[in-house]
This record gives sequence, C-alpha cells and structure tokens, in this order.
Amino acid sequence: MKTGLKGFSLIEIMIVMALIGLIVGGIAVATFGGLSKGQISATRTEANGLSQKLIMFKAERRKNPETWDDLIKNGDLEKAPVDPWGNEYTFVCPGVHNPKGCDVHSNGPDGLPDTEDDVGNWEK
Repeated sequence: MKTGLKGFSLIEIMIVMALIGLIVGGIAVATFGGLSKGQISATRTEANGLSQKLIMFKAERRKNPETWDDLIKNGDLEKAPVDPWGNEYTFVCPGVHNPKGCDVHSNGPDGLPDTEDDVGNWEK
C-alpha cells in the first residue's frame, strides 16, 4: 500500500550516520597521531637548541651549569624551559649520550621518567 510519501527509512538514515561517524573517527585518529609526531619532533629540536645553550655556557664560564637557574642568571634563558606537555626539561653535563656535550631530556607525553616515550637530544 503506497501512500505517495517519499523519503528515507530509519534504517537508511542510521546506516548513513554510522558511515559518517566512521569517516570522522578515522580523520580524528590520523590528525591527532600527526600532532603527536609533530610535538615529539619539536621537542627533539628544542632539546638540541637547549644543548647548544648549555655548551655555550660552559665555554663562557669554564664550568658546567648545574641547573637552569645558572642559564637564567647568565641571561641565556628567561625561565626554565618546558616541553610541549608542560613538563620541565632536565639536563646532564657532561652527557651520558653526548659525553663531549650535554644530554637534554623530556619525559615525553606521559610525563613519567624512563619510559618509552621519553625524548632527548640523542638518537635512540
């Protein structure tokens, strides 16, 4: 029995909504994964720059800095540097991974030390 009304059934609408949800979900996963990789790359680049500042401090003062405050007092930094996740970088001079320079380290996205997502100015 046809009533002359044309339109979509509830099932058809639900299928289309599910497909749209899958597409949006896939785009979100791809976008956020790319952001995380970008943050890690930026962290490594910043760690390399901070390492250079530490080396310059040593060259000027003939001693290794002990804390970020040494670089702040010397005018090399305005404040202690933080990574993209809001955690303060740490450093060791001379470095374990860079014995002629300094190791600069971020605890990475999870903020916990000595985990797999840590980022430093050295190759893993």
